[in-house]
Amino acid sequence: MAHFACFGARLYSGPLVKSYTPFTTPFSLWWAQKVPLTAKYASALITTAVVATHVHPSTIVTLGPPSLALSYFIYRRFEHKRYRDLLRLVQTPQNDDFLAENAVCIKHYDEADPANVMEGIENEFDSFRSQILPVIRSKFVDHVMEFDHSGSESVVVKSVLDENKQMLVYVEEDPETFVTLKAESAEEGFFPKFITFSVPYFTSRNVKTRKRLGVLQISMLELKSDEDELDKKYRLAIQAWPHGMFSKSERIC
Repeated sequence: MAHFACFGARLYSGPLVKSYTPFTTPFSLWWAQKVPLTAKYASALITTAVVATHVHPSTIVTLGPPSLALSYFIYRRFEHKRYRDLLRLVQTPQNDDFLAENAVCIKHYDEADPANVMEGIENEFDSFRSQILPVIRSKFVDHVMEFDHSGSESVVVKSVLDENKQMLVYVEEDPETFVTLKAESAEEGFFPKFITFSVPYFTSRNVKTRKRLGVLQISMLELKSDEDELDKKYRLAIQAWPHGMFSKSERIC
């Protein structure tokens, strides 16, 4: 089991997954990014074949369709609840100070801008990532320092500090999950963009030796602006999930 956890903690590369749920456990990380899609389909077919050979046909006909429908309904309900929970974090600010401290501006991507060419930014997603990740890292570091100085108990903060109270953390540049859609709004005719994604954080940049400490779930809701305004402002919320079974999230901002 220790080998499995270590394997899942270090090797994380894979395509973006469209999901509202971050990979907070070794199993979820392994299943989402290490098991090929063909293997997932194969396991489903094998399970179906085993059931078909051991269950009476009339039972399959009677219980099969309702079971599939119920499973799909439960999955959709779970996904919708996750969406609502994440949206709620950025939908209603507590006060004006909260809004000012947790708003971020994402500049419009201009492919003709020489600065983008020099920095290797080739598309809108790269531009978005290069702007938001420094903000995430800064918010996370500020949270750790604030909690450490206050003496408050925090599993997340404890995991990124060594015995000398030195911070050992590196926030990855590549998101693991990513979802974007138009959300509902109290303002008529305005459907703001809602973005939620997750990035893991580790003890260092070294892929071979680092340890996965947890994952940050970022939620962003577009704020209304003038139609001719190309740069977009978003309300920001960040949660941290320690890596492990039954971990609980901690609000960063």
